[in-house]
Amino acid sequence: MYLSQKENLEFLLYNSLGQIVYSKNQSAEAGRFNDKINISLLSNGVYLLKVNEGNIYFTKKFVKQN
Repeated sequence: MYLSQKENLEFLLYNSLGQIVYSKNQSAEAGRFNDKINISLLSNGVYLLKVNEGNIYFTKKFVKQN
């Protein structure tokens, strides 16, 4: 992710039941932003990651399998 200015980021990870299983707020400087979420303790299944960058939102769906 590339940030054009300093932003407060919010990460929300939802399971297939719509429950939040991970939440994180972070301030990030302008430039390239990389971060990792440890999903090793999550059960296999479908998840949605919602990222809020200021007034911009995006959602990414992924499937965790062993």
